[in-house]
Amino acid sequence: YDIVTGSGLPQALEDVHTLGGKWIVVPSLPGSLHSPDGYREVARQFNRAGLAARESGLKLLYHNHGGDHEVVDGVSLYDILLKETDPELLGFELDLYWAAKGGSSDPGELFARHRGRFPALHVKDMAPNGDFADVGSGILDFPAMFDTARQGGVKQWLVEHDAPADPFATARAG
Repeated sequence: YDIVTGSGLPQALEDVHTLGGKWIVVPSLPGSLHSPDGYREVARQFNRAGLAARESGLKLLYHNHGGDHEVVDGVSLYDILLKETDPELLGFELDLYWAAKGGSSDPGELFARHRGRFPALHVKDMAPNGDFADVGSGILDFPAMFDTARQGGVKQWLVEHDAPADPFATARAG
């Protein structure tokens, strides 16, 4: 976040071009911004950085985590980002596990309500106790999510697991 909202943005854009990327992804937000007012400031900064990214031929994306889907003072923080950012300037790399874990964001509804905003999708599963699970062995309803994912603009599906007991078994399962 600090790089794309600060003086490091031009170099970051150049680095993404050098690597042949199409997107520059903000992986998380500082905890100090975890409030409705903080997320409104993030939205303003994302619009500014997204414009610079677009002018350089790239798209700015934001990758969610659980706290992004919390409701604070009656407002879903993630909804603030969706409503207060320009769809032409900011896309989202939706992490299904964190959207489900956070509780206020149903991926299918997000895809349907915000068509085209989700070019990248992190496919992660959740165990019944809320921990990470190998994709397909948990409780998330992937068929229902995938039915609407293309409406959301998904072009890239990334299967992952944050803490696999056996990374190779997890890769085979996914």
